[in-house]
Amino acid sequence: MSKLIFADIPMVFKSKMLYIIFGLSAFLGFSIVLISYPETETPEELLALLYYNSSNFINMLMPILFGGVSIILISKEFSSGVIRNKVTMGHSRRNIILSWTVIYSLTTLITFILFFSALWITAAAFGIDTSSINAANLITEHLIILIYVIKFQLFSIFMVCIYSDVKTTVICYLLNNLFILPFMIFSMSDEYDFIIRAGSRINLYAWAANGSGLFLTESDKPWLTILYSTGLGALYLVFANLYFSKKDLK
Repeated sequence: MSKLIFADIPMVFKSKMLYIIFGLSAFLGFSIVLISYPETETPEELLALLYYNSSNFINMLMPILFGGVSIILISKEFSSGVIRNKVTMGHSRRNIILSWTVIYSLTTLITFILFFSALWITAAAFGIDTSSINAANLITEHLIILIYVIKFQLFSIFMVCIYSDVKTTVICYLLNNLFILPFMIFSMSDEYDFIIRAGSRINLYAWAANGSGLFLTESDKPWLTILYSTGLGALYLVFANLYFSKKDLK
């Protein structure tokens, strides 16, 4: 599998689209602070709004950006016959999927680092005092977010193993992401607090919707979110392997 990874990394990182995503992610991290700053009067309010706005980005845009890269590049491998050549050369289909998992998890990690680095550096430039933030909570939050967005990356690999062509895969992938909309609507009312909190196991919107200005509270039980995202990501890989193992490579 290591040979596959080292052979595929140059191909993935030569894609102009990938660097557009990297640049867009850093720009959005910067923009979230820029947009939030005029709407607040105190550093505490700004910090709370940053969490709220970054939550929207993570739920609505990050899945699209991450999934878009892997769907398009892997679909090209199907249509150009690259995958068929890999199998002909003796690479197992399972190793091909694992190679995709490693490489696109790496691109997800880079995008994640660029976004939050730009956000926190810009926030510091605007004078936000982060000394009051619980460091353990902050590390836990970022770990959960990383696992959460990698789950979307694994789902995109699952989708492209089923459909192969870009158009169908993108449509099915986007339809799945519409699942978050009910939670966004419920978050606008205090009457649905239980639904929102339960939904935080599925998406991160509930963390910002509780109005505390922090993603994590004692009652959030972050390990449940980690367990859910990790378990679902593993299922995506299992089903991707099942579909790919029987797929006709034309």
